[in-house]
Amino acid sequence: MYKIGVIHATCSAVAPLNDAASKHKEDIVLLNFVNENLLYRANQVSGADEFGLRSFTRSVFEAIDAGVDGIIIACSVYTPYVSLMQSFCSIPIIGIDNPMLKSAVDFGGKIGVIATTASSGPSAKRQLLKMAGEMNKKIDIEVSVKTAGMEQLKMGNIDNHNKIIYDAGKELVDKGCSCIVLAQITMACAAEGMGD
Repeated sequence: MYKIGVIHATCSAVAPLNDAASKHKEDIVLLNFVNENLLYRANQVSGADEFGLRSFTRSVFEAIDAGVDGIIIACSVYTPYVSLMQSFCSIPIIGIDNPMLKSAVDFGGKIGVIATTASSGPSAKRQLLKMAGEMNKKIDIEVSVKTAGMEQLKMGNIDNHNKIIYDAGKELVDKGCSCIVLAQITMACAAEGMGD
């Protein structure tokens, strides 16, 4: 059995990740470490500042102290700090969005990014540009931040949340985006309908 610690910055991310984990055949136990001040602070200061990083680091060490076999960073604002955290421990730490972002850069062209928090869209753009530079790929990025989507999700209005994301996706396609990135795990409930 694998015990995986997941660092969340919103309670809204717990259910989508638990659902995803339940679909795997491996014997996995998720321990969710939620610190909503991480996202609140990131939205106030447009990213991760010194205060946010200290709080984030405490959450990572709390997971390590719980004896987890690995850690998933589920907040896209903090996934750029995975390598920094990795230098403090011997267990694997991954950013939940890294494989998706790499696939988007591999796809290339004009990439659309949809976010429902103010800090996640710019964070995803920075990571995409960094990866593109490392891979020597030329990309163009259009970011659409729809904070009303997160408000709807927190109120339990999943259909309204998803519609906001679908509409943003259509707008990005109309602007010439050939690839769409959903910047947060909280948006997973909208992923299946994105192809419609």
